[in-house]
Amino acid sequence: MTTVLPGSDYESLHEFERIVRVDVLGAARASGLDPEVQLGLHVRYWSTGTLVRRSATMERLVPDATTGWAQVHLAAPVKGAELAGDLVLETTLVRVDESDSEGFTARRAGSVLWSDMLQLALEGAGGLLPIAPVRFVEQGLPAAAAWYVSLDGSDWTAPAMGSLLVLLNVDNGAVTRALEAGSTSSAAIWDTLMVDVVCDLVGRALDDEEYEPDQPEDAEISTGQLVTNLIRSFLSHPGESAHDAVARLRGEWRRDPSRVRALAQSTLRFPGSVS
Repeated sequence: MTTVLPGSDYESLHEFERIVRVDVLGAARASGLDPEVQLGLHVRYWSTGTLVRRSATMERLVPDATTGWAQVHLAAPVKGAELAGDLVLETTLVRVDESDSEGFTARRAGSVLWSDMLQLALEGAGGLLPIAPVRFVEQGLPAAAAWYVSLDGSDWTAPAMGSLLVLLNVDNGAVTRALEAGSTSSAAIWDTLMVDVVCDLVGRALDDEEYEPDQPEDAEISTGQLVTNLIRSFLSHPGESAHDAVARLRGEWRRDPSRVRALAQSTLRFPGSVS
């Protein structure tokens, strides 16, 4: 269930806290692990509108010597400047250490034994992905189009929100209806837009040899960082580095861009909102 996060804006620093009690020894036994295995609680978050993913905190669990339980206070700071659409907070119980043991138990560091997810809609749909409703006929754009993803220049180190703008055509009936509150068609429209945004931005980066996946972590997310986050989240293979993913995708994009789009549709569960 999605609830609303009131009072959200670009300048907010949201602080999410929760207290979690874990039967550490019981969880290890139920997972077929040795009671001595180190477990931890990991909190990460992401935004459905900006596709930025962050690890917020990781706490190792130290079980009580008598009960085998541990209680942890989790605190996750989230920058409002990185959010749009819905904010998803995920808490996972994970294995912290690595094991060479064989079998079907969780032996890799980061293996998830349990997860819990909370989804919050940002109040007023105000988010990082800038959207501007305009009349395309006045902008010199195809009059009946639905939207246009505008990326100013190819400076991948420039702030994403100063370079990126999604124009919505208010003369397009489907778009106009989707913008209305309570519209039953809006989910399908926004699902389609998300696939277009991912493929458009990633495609431009793959065509530009100046784009490199190793982008510095700045306080304000850059266009290059945004593209790298998109690739990591939706287009990379499990265990694949960003560099390897970009090298593979550049080849696929040149040979068969439709395959890259199909991969984006698959990972975005498109059309996820259409029954």
